[in-house]
Amino acid sequence: MKGSNLFYIAVTATVLLSCSVVSHGGSRGAAADPAVRAAKYYPTPERATFLYTEGLKNSLMHGDPRRSAALFGEVLKLDSLHAPTYYELANLFAQTPQQAIPYSRNALRLDSANTWYLTQLGQLYLGTKAYDSALRVYNKLLKLAPGNPDNYVRLAALYEQQGQPFSAISVLDTAETRFGIIEGVSGYKRQLLINVKL
Repeated sequence: MKGSNLFYIAVTATVLLSCSVVSHGGSRGAAADPAVRAAKYYPTPERATFLYTEGLKNSLMHGDPRRSAALFGEVLKLDSLHAPTYYELANLFAQTPQQAIPYSRNALRLDSANTWYLTQLGQLYLGTKAYDSALRVYNKLLKLAPGNPDNYVRLAALYEQQGQPFSAISVLDTAETRFGIIEGVSGYKRQLLINVKL
């Protein structure tokens, strides 16, 4: 199956999944939500932005994930290519990383240079123990966001987990060259050097 076909299948599945989250929310559906009714008074191009903002506000101020998921589902009905909505849906489902990964992948597919999306996907891969995928993500993160020491530590840990301690040491050497001595990085590097008897 071609990559573009997989993308459209993933988008369709994501929209259906987000709608299924909504359908379990009780007797009142997304259409009965006051924000959805209010959105109808906005010009068409601005409806998705209004609903996205309402979903964010609801998530931050009221902590109601079902309502936020319903509002984000409405955004995707209006604009299936709205990357921030996929990112926020992945955040909503982060406690179950396997469910969050498709949303995170969609966000990154739509905005491949966004380091927040890439970081989120890397963390979700770690949460599901998909270490090969996480390794690719963190290697890419070092190129896109070389100023974050945490990315070096995570990448080194992934190399160590894959049985490549010398690659891990090399990553930590690069971090020390870039940032100077950081105790967490240096302590980890010392431990790796001891492990390989250097």
